[in-house]
Amino acid sequence: MPIPFTCPHCGAKTDVDERYAGQTGPCFQCGKTVTVPGTWTTYQPGPSSGGSGSAVVLVSVVVVAVIALFVCGGLGAFLFMARSVSAPPTPTVQFGPNMMPPAQGPFSEFTEQHGGPPGSDGFARVGRSPSSGDLAQVLRIELLKAKTAGRKPFVEIGAEWAQPCRDLHNALDDPRMREAFAGTHVIYLDVDAWGDELGRAGFQAGGVPVFFRLDEEGRPTGETISGAAWGDNTPENMAPPLKEFFQGKSEAGR
Repeated sequence: MPIPFTCPHCGAKTDVDERYAGQTGPCFQCGKTVTVPGTWTTYQPGPSSGGSGSAVVLVSVVVVAVIALFVCGGLGAFLFMARSVSAPPTPTVQFGPNMMPPAQGPFSEFTEQHGGPPGSDGFARVGRSPSSGDLAQVLRIELLKAKTAGRKPFVEIGAEWAQPCRDLHNALDDPRMREAFAGTHVIYLDVDAWGDELGRAGFQAGGVPVFFRLDEEGRPTGETISGAAWGDNTPENMAPPLKEFFQGKSEAGR
């Protein structure tokens, strides 16, 4: 920064670049030898200078020192504030009772074969993820498997973290549930694994679990059934409406 300087001989005032601090040279006005303040050196006045010359130089040096102190102090305060701002405390996220729990990791595919009532070959339940291909491809493959086995294809939308889905899965070997699911090929699609692709394919799920009837091309027909149809997730509540949906004709959008 420029150093304000007054010649002790003629009183001429000017601003001198800081790179010349402490150097000696002629005054631009009177030509007499002067030393630019900025270092703690003793000024030797020329022949025509009086005692006031030393005082002027000393005041100039003090002024420069005060300015430098202010600048350095301001810079230090700025750096301190920058460090404080650049390192905010890390927020802690806590999951309350009504919040969705964190993801449990990648969805694992599965294939289940469940027995049915006497005279029935039971039912199949398979879990598929995007690692098996796009949704349309997955449904075509599973639809072919269902036709080959002589079973009716349905899609189940669920989530591993949802307790109603867990309750339903744990009840599948109950005789009443086996009777309800008999002769079906259920394709389980995890809502977290498939995300928006479900909605784009026509599988709109306001809650889980929800079952969709499929047409011969593997597309949803619009006929659905969800937990709203049975209330508490117990076999005695779930089995009757599920049996009506799987084994008979269900009203669209149920």
